[in-house]
Amino acid sequence: MRTRHELVQTVVPLHDVPSWRRSADAVGRPDGRGFSIVAVDVAAASREVAGWSQPLLRVGARSLAALAVRRGADGDLLLLVHARQEPGLTDVVELGPTVQCVPDHERGLPPEQATRYLDRVLAMPAERVRCDVVHSEEGGRFDQAETRYLVVEAPDGFDEPLPDDYRWASLDEVTALLRHSYCVNVQLRTLLLALRNGLWPELHADRDLHRRNP
Repeated sequence: MRTRHELVQTVVPLHDVPSWRRSADAVGRPDGRGFSIVAVDVAAASREVAGWSQPLLRVGARSLAALAVRRGADGDLLLLVHARQEPGLTDVVELGPTVQCVPDHERGLPPEQATRYLDRVLAMPAERVRCDVVHSEEGGRFDQAETRYLVVEAPDGFDEPLPDDYRWASLDEVTALLRHSYCVNVQLRTLLLALRNGLWPELHADRDLHRRNP
């Protein structure tokens, strides 16, 4: 995927960026989609300085990072990962979860622009939801940003012909990539941490058994 795409970055004046507007304390799109940059004044009693001003990135709606998983023929846990192109990535493409988007910003989009698999993961019945938690993102750069992290067990037929930028990979394969820089994005790393830290009890029971009976 990295050989097929090239990241081209060009500096342009803000007033030449289409569909963006600047107000006294923010820069963003009038329709509310995407993100905006807001100016904030901060006061704190326990920091090195009593107050300061800084820009923050505001999404304005909760993000979603959803991972579809299933058991392989040999019993290994398989993850449906997506090779994503994102602005700011050092190597253009990194592996991300099955779905990564802001659902509120998807409303009204034509089907060809909608995030693949979003409707399917949100429609999963409760018995297939293995993890569903909301985390606040790091506050030094983001303004009240939250992400819903969702792990769902995919039913049969979910793996019907995959697009070129999706693959089923084992948990161990994806975990091994964590040793290398710029391979796994932040959202997928957070979901891997959830899987590795007991939010799927059966997974850890299997691994405990393997350790006792190598």
